[in-house]
Amino acid sequence: MKNYFLLLFVILFSVSKSQNVNVVHRSNLPYSGGRECANICGYVDSTGKEYALVGVETGMSIVDVSDPDNPFEVIALPWVPGPNQIWKEIKVYQHYAYVTSEAGGGVQIADLRHLPAVNVPYQHWEPNLPGGTLATIHALHIDTTKGNLYLYGTNIGNGGAICCSLADPRNPVYLGSYDIKYVHDGYVDNDTLYAGEILDGTCTIVDFTNKTNPTVLTTFATPLNFTHNTWPSAGKRYLFTTDEKSNSALTSYDISDLGNIVELDQIQSNPGSNSIVHNTHITSDTFAVTSWYKDGFTIVDVKRPHNMIQVGNYDTYTAGAGNGFNGAWGVYPYLPSRTIVVSNIENGLHVLTPTYMRACWLEGNIKDSVTLANLNGVTITIIGFTAMNTTTANGGNFATGTVTAGTYNVQLSKTGYQTLVVNNVQLSNGVLSILNRKLLPNGVGINNYANNQTSLIIKNNPFIDELGIAYALKNDELNAILTVTDNLGKVVETYVFNENSGEISIGKQLRPGIYFVSLNKQYPIKVIKY
Repeated sequence: MKNYFLLLFVILFSVSKSQNVNVVHRSNLPYSGGRECANICGYVDSTGKEYALVGVETGMSIVDVSDPDNPFEVIALPWVPGPNQIWKEIKVYQHYAYVTSEAGGGVQIADLRHLPAVNVPYQHWEPNLPGGTLATIHALHIDTTKGNLYLYGTNIGNGGAICCSLADPRNPVYLGSYDIKYVHDGYVDNDTLYAGEILDGTCTIVDFTNKTNPTVLTTFATPLNFTHNTWPSAGKRYLFTTDEKSNSALTSYDISDLGNIVELDQIQSNPGSNSIVHNTHITSDTFAVTSWYKDGFTIVDVKRPHNMIQVGNYDTYTAGAGNGFNGAWGVYPYLPSRTIVVSNIENGLHVLTPTYMRACWLEGNIKDSVTLANLNGVTITIIGFTAMNTTTANGGNFATGTVTAGTYNVQLSKTGYQTLVVNNVQLSNGVLSILNRKLLPNGVGINNYANNQTSLIIKNNPFIDELGIAYALKNDELNAILTVTDNLGKVVETYVFNENSGEISIGKQLRPGIYFVSLNKQYPIKVIKY
């Protein structure tokens, strides 16, 4: 995993309040009467029209976004009588929308089949369950593979996860619950729940095959111990979580071995701003689309989950940055047109068109040229573009990248070693570029050929059989000639370099005596063969 603090600078052109990358803003539909927005979902009717389903204080707003430049509200469904309450969560199964709220009222079930006609019948499901009558619900998710509805943060028991059958979508049937802890939100597929236990700061993966007796498979803590939202990759090998706290990050994990959950990477939308991440969604082509409150939303390439790279963003909140629960509550990236809809708390619905662009990945390994030991703590500096800077860890490895293809100069530096600059490193979208190099320790060999960028280290002087040499060259010194001369200045051996760095062995055929080794006949080093 990248060093966490330097990871704050992982993305070239990190989001600032003035930058919006690879996203075009099409329209904004504010709500009259000061209606603030909560979460958002989407729906496609039988004619192919696309809709944003927006949770607002007074209920659910159904907005036709088929023309992204001209969205319009088709109908607003009211909530149960009582005081307005902003918290609304919405999910869709078949042609039904399921809406929950912390205002009470259980689950609102709206039949969307008649759209685009303004005819949306709805009802509230408020069953008597073991532990009481279902009323308040913080969030929900639907296991579309199994056809089951999951309700989180309810007024029942500890507020765990309640599972209900949608065999009859208008009439859910209670099946069982996982109620060991409060569950704030979660993702479920094929009877596996990835529960965000925000108060405990953990994610628990639960096998819900037996609805009356679900089994905990594993539990692990997330970085800021305030686990809000979870979403796995399509193959369920990786998991992504958010912690709803200031200075938080989107975090990736390898969950292929439930007995050994491995954190892979963290990424922030606007490093240093103290912004709060909220909800992430993973697309089938491995992009994470995430709402970030005051930073709007981001698009992150998670194809290489140990090296997440931000490739797009749009800031829907222009009144400031940083900590605070303002701005983008929810984002929905699954409409067939790939239109993205965002629910902005204060100023309504935003409709946007993204360009999903692959990252340019730069990864590699750095070693000690003499011992060949992996070097942790090497600073990788992209000259002129410090937003990509990172450090080596986990066995001398590093990983960084950008959305902007181009030619870059990369500096490798570590205390006690000679700095190496690798020029003309090509980065291309969708391409992994590998940069493996060896650094030379200070105080040995030649270290002044070209501003400390070229070095030779004689590893065994005097020598008996072969002379070992470690080297590091600039790109424009490829094909440089290593020359060995005898005590009379006669050339007795040469070697042409075809790599920037590495090790060679020479002198096997030489007789015992005194020789001089030089690069392009400069700065000769005296060596002795016994």
